[in-house]
Amino acid sequence: MEKIISKLGHGRYVSPKFPYVHNMITGDDDQIKENDKATAPEGEGPHGQHVAGIIAADGHSNSDHNEYVVGVAPEAQLMFLKYFSDDGTTGDVAESIYDAVNAGADVISLSLNSAPNVPNMNNADQKAIRYAIDHGVVGCFYLSI
Repeated sequence: MEKIISKLGHGRYVSPKFPYVHNMITGDDDQIKENDKATAPEGEGPHGQHVAGIIAADGHSNSDHNEYVVGVAPEAQLMFLKYFSDDGTTGDVAESIYDAVNAGADVISLSLNSAPNVPNMNNADQKAIRYAIDHGVVGCFYLSI
C-alpha cells in the first residue's frame, strides 16, 4: 500500500483494516483515525462509520463493556476518503472515485447529497463512475435529489 500511496501522492496508511485514508477537503490525513462515535470530532464519523460497520465490523471489542458487532464481510478492508466538510464544502467526488479504484478498491460506497447527471457521460463524476465499472469495481451510490 505504501507504493500506491506514494504513486497517488497523498493519503496515508492507518492499519490493516484501514489501509488507505485521505481527506479530499483539507489534505490533512493525520486527523483520520480508527475511532468510534464517542471519540470522533463533532460532525464526523457516525454515518460513514455506521455503514462501514454494517459491512466490515470485525467482531473485536473496542469498549469496556465487551460489546462488539460482526459485519456481513468482517475480513473486508476499508478506505476512508472524506469529501464533505463540516461547513458544507464538497471535495472532488470524481477524484475520490479514481483514488479508490487506483488504490485497489473492489467496492465503492458513496453517500451523496445530490445526484450526478446520469445521462451526461461528459460529467466528471460520471466518467469516474465509468472508470470504476470498467476496472471491475462494484459501485453503490446513495443519492438524494
